[in-house]
Amino acid sequence: MGYTPEHKQKTRQRIVESARTLWKTKGYANVSINEIMKEAGLTHGGFYAHFKSKDDLFAEAALDVGIIKRYREMATDPSLSRLSVFAAVLDYYLSTAHRDNPGAGCPLVALSEDAWRLGDGVQTAYAKLTQMASAQLTELLGDAALAHTVLATLVGAVQLARGVGDEAESAQILEDAKATLLAQAKAVLPD
Repeated sequence: MGYTPEHKQKTRQRIVESARTLWKTKGYANVSINEIMKEAGLTHGGFYAHFKSKDDLFAEAALDVGIIKRYREMATDPSLSRLSVFAAVLDYYLSTAHRDNPGAGCPLVALSEDAWRLGDGVQTAYAKLTQMASAQLTELLGDAALAHTVLATLVGAVQLARGVGDEAESAQILEDAKATLLAQAKAVLPD
């Protein structure tokens, strides 16, 4: 007697979520299939019932739309102005909490180098997530070029803030990026 399709899907999702968290925290090359399966509460042998390879799993795990869904919900709240929604995005994204918790943070920050190194299949998933984030920002800001600039600044600022190794400098990078982006948004969005 086999497992139900619902059970298999839930198991697959546990594997994806475990891999996503581990990869965002440690990087792709530093995490084995054994670690992923252990994190998911499963045995190594069960991996291949769900994925052909670690790269196939990465392509699915990279497509983490949780953050985009949260902002989409805020953007549809009629009590919030577009500027208020944008400020909330900045407050979360450019926070020390986001900087210090890559496992729960945005995969665009944590997985960019891995996506570049792993090539086409993984880059397709990463590109799709990038396009979704850009589209969400374009809808919010009303300007695709500004949305691309904002997204690049958000991702780059968090990467720099994680990498500098000095708390004061790291916090300053986040604050400067937030102030600059908010000033840009105020120039194009009504209050």
